[in-house]
Amino acid sequence: MSRPVARTIALCLWAASSLAGCDDGAPAASAADGARPDAALDVGVAADAAPVDARPAEDALAPDLGHPDATVDGAVDAAPVDGSPPDGPLRCSAPTEGLAPTGPLPPAASPHRGIDAWEQASWARLRAHLMGEADVHFAATYDHATDRLRIDGGPLEARATVEVARTADGLQVVAGDLAAIFPNTDPATLSDWAALSAAYEAIPDEAHGWLPRAVHAWPHPLPRLWTLFDAPDAPDAVYGLWPSAQANVGTHGGMGLLQSRATFILSGAGVRSGVVLDETPILPDVVPTALAALGAPTTGGVGPDGVYADGLHLRWQDGWPRWEALDPDPCVRAKHVVLVLFDGLMASEINRLVLTDDAPVDLPTFRALARDGVVYASGATVGFPSFSAPGHTTAGTGLWPGHHGVVGNAFWGRAERALVNPFSILADPTAVLADPASLWTLYDRMINDGVETLAQATHRALGAYDPATGEGAFTAVFNEVALGGADWTTLDHFGVGADKADPSQARIADQLAVVQATALLRDTDRPVPTTLQLAFVATDGAGERSGPHSPELQETLVTLDGQLARLRQLYADRGALDDTLFILVSDHGMARQRPGATGTAGVATRAGVPVRYIGNGAIWLATAELAATREGDTVAVVARAHDDGAPLVDATVTCEGCVAEGEPAAQTDAEGRTAWTAPGAAVFRVSAAGYPDAELAVPAP
Repeated sequence: MSRPVARTIALCLWAASSLAGCDDGAPAASAADGARPDAALDVGVAADAAPVDARPAEDALAPDLGHPDATVDGAVDAAPVDGSPPDGPLRCSAPTEGLAPTGPLPPAASPHRGIDAWEQASWARLRAHLMGEADVHFAATYDHATDRLRIDGGPLEARATVEVARTADGLQVVAGDLAAIFPNTDPATLSDWAALSAAYEAIPDEAHGWLPRAVHAWPHPLPRLWTLFDAPDAPDAVYGLWPSAQANVGTHGGMGLLQSRATFILSGAGVRSGVVLDETPILPDVVPTALAALGAPTTGGVGPDGVYADGLHLRWQDGWPRWEALDPDPCVRAKHVVLVLFDGLMASEINRLVLTDDAPVDLPTFRALARDGVVYASGATVGFPSFSAPGHTTAGTGLWPGHHGVVGNAFWGRAERALVNPFSILADPTAVLADPASLWTLYDRMINDGVETLAQATHRALGAYDPATGEGAFTAVFNEVALGGADWTTLDHFGVGADKADPSQARIADQLAVVQATALLRDTDRPVPTTLQLAFVATDGAGERSGPHSPELQETLVTLDGQLARLRQLYADRGALDDTLFILVSDHGMARQRPGATGTAGVATRAGVPVRYIGNGAIWLATAELAATREGDTVAVVARAHDDGAPLVDATVTCEGCVAEGEPAAQTDAEGRTAWTAPGAAVFRVSAAGYPDAELAVPAP
């Protein structure tokens, strides 16, 4: 079966599973709706399979965790924040050598990102409107005229403006006071469960409410906003809402602390044991950490500051390995990594369930992994906007959304002048499967050139898998978006051999992921994967419907605890468990909303500014532009759409200063052209349906 077809169905199934939490403001349906998750745990698993019970006895658990003493592993705890490894060799053999800076240069930024001269009038009108909306916290854009990121926002009664520039020392505020908009940017804010619980505003129908603004935080606002405008399909502007302004019970997508707080737990081979860390990673750190744990040699490429760098684990990466989490002995490395993503699982919730003695539900597998591994108290900060498609891709590529290219669950494709939407394939799956090349085109379309997935980086660093000899790194990706380069995907599970599971049996995407892993790991003709990635999605729907600390979310985790136990048992059955590192992450967090909040549908469209698309807090403007060429007294004027250069046909062009009887006006032809006689200076204006008027001054000859 061809690899494009394999990737096609893999992406289709990933998108199907991701739709369980569609993240676009309306309450999302969970993958588990209408069925009890535990009712089909054995779907597609052989009847004679050995019982799976990896839940340890209580006396097998490590002692209760506390924060490590400052004197313990001090050298590792003090690893440099720039991603440099601790002193000493990175591997027990074949130490990494530095590379001369002759590798790839940073990709060119999109010429259409942010606001330029043609868009200034629309941006000024839009900004003024947004700053008058009480639910809007901030609005931001990249300004071509100043080469700066501009952020407007803060409390309604005290709006402020900040300008940010990229300097030799990184992103720097060069005008204004960032604290006036983001008074607290510390990702570690309220990382302790008791402090977070006490900070919540109580509400009548739930044990926990929402965070008041006075105690909130907005982690890493500058890189999260700046890098978004690096994407080829970067929006013209973005806006963020106050953290509890949405209508759902639980939500995400914003810049706020809890919506941005993803799970990050590591356990098994190659990492420290029984440690809770106060360091504050970002989601782009996950893939570099996985590769470092495998002892992968480094390479050269585009580093987090946007310039060529040595010592990277990806050809293009925004994060760094979390050396403080890895075993300080360079000879202790994992042979296998299992990267498990729980959609929408906020770190504070899972951490309290596995680290406190009075947790409301028992999660023995999660708890064993946490107590035998490393837990980041404040999780990992995700990109902006904090939605599923960008977060899944970040977790599989080590890049912020603006760099990997998936800038929202749906975004405006500038080249094709159409919406790019990973979930649109569900509208007619029969047609998609009849033309699999169209879906493969969509996958390639979503991911930027130069992006390297975990599977691709594993092959580059540790060797491509050769099925004939069984040598090289074998990689698998199930129900995930960053599947580029994987040796085994969802379609391979369904498309090879009569003993494979029928897709119609897999009614719940979370069960499907484990079904696929079961079939692969029980096939002893194939090696245990060097890297295996899979996603569970029911947590997102439960969090959106009932909140991030709700009984529904906790019951969902109980089911997933059993799935995680099953996965660990599969590795034990292959004799690989002791050599395997499990990394548990999520794509974004989740924040409880105010009762009675109506959401902010239309908050930007009420400005009356023509747009291509508004979604996920991002705005793509519809603007027109004029170009003129003069030959003596004759001026040819062309009207185009500004973002893609398409001619504006049958648009009305007027001229002030041209030779004509009455008020000169003309309609553009099929190429958007008109011709004029203008012996002196003239001013041309174009009016076209769906665009604001644009104006161009042409000097005298």
